[in-house]
Amino acid sequence: MAVPKDRGTIYAPGCRMADTEMADPLPALRPRVIPHGGGERIQVRGGWLSFLATGEQTGGAYAVIETDNDPHTGVGLHVHEREDETWFVLEGEYTFEVGGQTFCAGSGDYVFGPRNVPNSYAILTEVAARALIMVTPAGFEGFWRESARLGEDAAAHRALGEKYRVRPVMRPQT
Repeated sequence: MAVPKDRGTIYAPGCRMADTEMADPLPALRPRVIPHGGGERIQVRGGWLSFLATGEQTGGAYAVIETDNDPHTGVGLHVHEREDETWFVLEGEYTFEVGGQTFCAGSGDYVFGPRNVPNSYAILTEVAARALIMVTPAGFEGFWRESARLGEDAAAHRALGEKYRVRPVMRPQT
């Protein structure tokens, strides 16, 4: 049986790690700095996304994306089956709906949207808004990259949602 790599364990005199050490299951995480405006940047409907930390860089633990949203844009009500979403508003004002609650969030505010809970956001003001989005675990970055290339093809967007286990939520008719 393989023995895990030494993680700072102190052994009694004469003891050592077995010769059959297991490989570290996590990639080497390296310190890094991404300057403002840096990172992979893609244009999406209603603004821009900048990938500051991706799953490849975090061992799949999380991804951090800066979003820059134009006035009067947003994302419709949807559910992630796999990821939690966290927003930290940097500038402007967002109107969020999370789990049936609607509220405004401005600069410095934190919003959490757990997986399997419907959420949406909109910028209802005349000025752009910016936020950091963290998704845990990572992986949803792929959705945004692929979605940005699909244009207005509704069937392709539905298929992409199925692939990434995110689905639109229809509001009940009143």
